[in-house]
Amino acid sequence: MNKNLYILPTSWVWRKFGDILHVERGGSPRPIDDYITTASDGINWIKIGDTKNSTKYIYETAEKIKPEGLKKSRLVVEGDFILSNSMSFGKPYIMKTTGCIHDGWLLLRPKNDNLDKEFLYYVLSSSFVYEQFKNKASGTTVKNLNSSLVKDVDIPLPPLEEQRRIVGKLDGLFAKIDKSIALLDVNIASANALMPSALNEVFEELGEKWEKKKLNQISINHDGKRIPIKEDKRVKNINGYPYYGASGIVDYVDDYIFDGEYLLISEDGANLVIRKTPIAFIANGKFWVNNHAHIVQAIHEITSNKYLEYFFAYVDISLYITGAAQPKLSQKKLFEIPIIIPPLDIQTQTVAYLDALHVKVEALKKVQATKKAKLLALKASLLESAFKGEL
Repeated sequence: MNKNLYILPTSWVWRKFGDILHVERGGSPRPIDDYITTASDGINWIKIGDTKNSTKYIYETAEKIKPEGLKKSRLVVEGDFILSNSMSFGKPYIMKTTGCIHDGWLLLRPKNDNLDKEFLYYVLSSSFVYEQFKNKASGTTVKNLNSSLVKDVDIPLPPLEEQRRIVGKLDGLFAKIDKSIALLDVNIASANALMPSALNEVFEELGEKWEKKKLNQISINHDGKRIPIKEDKRVKNINGYPYYGASGIVDYVDDYIFDGEYLLISEDGANLVIRKTPIAFIANGKFWVNNHAHIVQAIHEITSNKYLEYFFAYVDISLYITGAAQPKLSQKKLFEIPIIIPPLDIQTQTVAYLDALHVKVEALKKVQATKKAKLLALKASLLESAFKGEL
């Protein structure tokens, strides 16, 4: 951001955040587990997770700390701004409660009444400011902000009355845009529900007409044919072939793997329990597999790999998970899973129907996502115009 490229209205001035805001870092009493409490006198302990369902305000927290933890933290009150300073840094929230912030947050508090808080929220939410955060942030892999960097950020500041006019204009425009975005989100959610709904309908109907067979009756187990891999598991491939583990390819493709020859299902039960459909997908060609994945191959005279892919997107794998401390899907449990097996021609028709539906669903989601991206870009553009005095 080059402020020299901005021609501001005559009544506007450039100010650094440090001139208009108190900027202070949070603090963490350690070890934090010794300070967590459920007592009635506990103080709200504000964590990133408390923003999960919020885009602007923080009303409550999941945890509290003992009052003595306040001495080693920082208190924020209703109306204060807090700013995440690491990982997904630069996201502002307005406090609607009182609590303590750890050192992953910065407290921002206006120094006087010449700064409208809603105007400040829009400023902090703008790409205009975020780009400055991004350029100033330290760290290579993980970007971090500190109070000095935030204080050094430049913003164009209009008179208070003008700030309030801009807020009113943006509120009105954003309300209309957000309403459209909300409708698109509903459409996207509906599209996401189409495949699971279709899978349930298809396989429930098949289950009423056709027999079930255990997985070990319709597939070949290849677990014993693995070649141990000792190389660094972070490489993308070994000897020219992809390398797969519990959560997919080592290049962090976080899915389960299913290929034209081998079906790989994660043995990491904890991961498997929390995964959503699909739990399998097709990966063609040869590949290495570690011991966190089962390898089975469909007997093609009975079933097809693609049919199994869809079936495993339908079946509730959690019913076959064992172990509380370390949940896993054992080979024994894996091969107890009953698979609905209609004749091959019915399977082929089923796959064709689901393939076609999948294509339509993905196209629908893409259209909705594109529309949403354009609306979000419009909001960013409006903010940019607002801080150039063009709104």
